[in-house]
Amino acid sequence: MQIQELILTNFRKFNNFKIKFSNITVIAGKNGSGKTSILEAIYTLSRGYSFNTRQINPLINIGESEFTIFAKLNNNNNTHLIGLAKSSAGNTKRRLDHENLNSQAPILDKLPVLAITAQRFNLLKQPASIRRNLLDWGVYYQEPGFIKYLQGAKRVLKQRNILL
Repeated sequence: MQIQELILTNFRKFNNFKIKFSNITVIAGKNGSGKTSILEAIYTLSRGYSFNTRQINPLINIGESEFTIFAKLNNNNNTHLIGLAKSSAGNTKRRLDHENLNSQAPILDKLPVLAITAQRFNLLKQPASIRRNLLDWGVYYQEPGFIKYLQGAKRVLKQRNILL
């Protein structure tokens, strides 16, 4: 899927921001102009959380109570509309093609994103769980059905650990 358009409302420093993408899009600007925030918004739309923080309030523009991220995707003449809204009260709204969702998984299927940040370059120094997580997501992007097996395995491990 290719992102055709991205609209941010009250996300980070953006009150109302719209960008259209082409086959190749270069995002350039001065320090602090919001380049990383655009990438963070795409990641947040895909995963439901930021690669910088799991907290919602830092993502919401100062003085506002929620942010909204909207994207229009296209793949071989198939268009999908994706929306995510999160409030400081902890409420989350997800939409895919005008339908409300209870899970992030359908959005992740349409918009798989993997962020390689500066922190990821320290993989060898980080715990094995971080390395496994990166490999799990890499396998997911290659084989989307893998997510069901991964979720099942994590659930079994959690149950096992409770019993121990």
